[in-house]
Amino acid sequence: MTEEMIHALIHMLKESNISPLVEGVETEEQKQFSIKHGFDYIQGFNYAKPVPIDKLSEYFTKKKN
Repeated sequence: MTEEMIHALIHMLKESNISPLVEGVETEEQKQFSIKHGFDYIQGFNYAKPVPIDKLSEYFTKKKN
């Protein structure tokens, strides 16, 4: 039932021209679930560990290179 609700919500958002984002993805299994269900953006510990605000510019500088 939960997967059907997620699917319906994502469909509704996309029909309204809203890009769904999933937060808190920590494992490969959660990542694959998110991809399978059509989230446009995936965010979480699986991609980047939290950093202090004063280190954030360093993080983005490294990602550009």
